Amino acid sequence: MSRVKDFVEKLHDVELSFLYKYKYPGFFDQSQAIVRAEIENRGLTQDVMNAHIEKYEYSENNTGCPRCNSILHTAQQVEYTNTSRYQAIDALEGRDSYTTVEECSVCGYKLFDGNSDSSTLTFFQALKIVVKRMFKKK
Repeated sequence: MSRVKDFVEKLHDVELSFLYKYKYPGFFDQSQAIVRAEIENRGLTQDVMNAHIEKYEYSENNTGCPRCNSILHTAQQVEYTNTSRYQAIDALEGRDSYTTVEECSVCGYKLFDGNSDSSTLTFFQALKIVVKRMFKKK
């Protein structure tokens, strides 16, 4: 079984609806066929998927991803692209010049982007960072 098929089969109907809306257009043909087949197997219509999206998209009751409420996300270490001169000096001295990018696996919403020009974090984003740093192994 393919990784895409395994992933899609584990999604709830709501998550599948958001995947279809936000990530499906960027998939290769074979992956799109897997997603379409899963939607058909579940009997999801466009109206049902739109209803899921309308109910959960940016709902203030969301406890996972702000956009789709999924708890599935990925974190990657990437090189800084918005570097200050201090970060550039750190890199020259051999210190890490990496940051974390966290993204929702279902809809692609950037939960945290260390390369973002925006320095404003929501309370929960800031809290999440602080908690992660507290428990980070050294």
